[in-house]
Amino acid sequence: MLKTPRILSRRKSPLTKRTAKTYRCPGNGGQTDETDFIKSPPMMWADVIEQNLNRLRRYAALASGAAAQGDTLVEVAAERLIRDGIPREAPCPAGAFRMLDRQLRTITTPGVKMSTFGGRWQSLSLMERRIALLISVEQFTDEDAAFIADCSVAEVRAALNRVQIRYSDRFPARFGIAGDRPVQRTRIVDMVREAGHDIIWNLGPDKPLGDELDPPSAIIFFEGTIGLGSQSGAFVSPLADILSRLNGSFRGPIVIAGDESTVSNRGGAIWRVRSDMLTDPASFRKTLSEALLLAS
Repeated sequence: MLKTPRILSRRKSPLTKRTAKTYRCPGNGGQTDETDFIKSPPMMWADVIEQNLNRLRRYAALASGAAAQGDTLVEVAAERLIRDGIPREAPCPAGAFRMLDRQLRTITTPGVKMSTFGGRWQSLSLMERRIALLISVEQFTDEDAAFIADCSVAEVRAALNRVQIRYSDRFPARFGIAGDRPVQRTRIVDMVREAGHDIIWNLGPDKPLGDELDPPSAIIFFEGTIGLGSQSGAFVSPLADILSRLNGSFRGPIVIAGDESTVSNRGGAIWRVRSDMLTDPASFRKTLSEALLLAS
């Protein structure tokens, strides 16, 4: 059995069993909601769906392979909630994802292509996409993912192992970081490490480029960098110089941190992070996960 990569593995917290009166809902980042079956008003479910709408839309779109199809699935799940009545579960994010996942499982053929996402992501089965998104992007535990997908924990881990084989060059993730702003670079380094990733190089004016660089899984580059010092002391176009020193061996995504960018798309391998997201570790972590999974 392959070891589950860190980015695709979350802490284990067994689901609390249902009782006659209460249900302890999973998927709240370690917090538990205990609510009486009878006393869960419809508005509480409406609030959960509204608060997690963007997450639900993203999950449906990326799992199904088409944004329009994903939106339709979210609408159908919400309509079913109204038609079928209040679920016998406490309102919580995992419960909302579970309702949506039931609709996802009705898809016989996932969308062939979505935007510029291709390659390995398009070759994954619907089950593999769902589990990878639930654990890597949405940060649910293995047990929570099993609850949402209505399968066993063993099936969740088997799907993760298959994804790992397809992404063996990206997981566990090894990042290269470059930028001439010390405060930003320190913040990025801290968030990358907190997400459980490795950093193989961290470049700036105080840490000049060497003759060669080890190829990372992905590069994080700060928008607005005016130049990184090389060993010769000259300032160069930093991103172009970094790519040239990788000697064509780099095929992963580049995450650009900044509000504007003049960097070309590189065939869908450029991912942009706004400056305000640098103070939001959860959003930043999700962006890294999406870049590693979806970049061709």
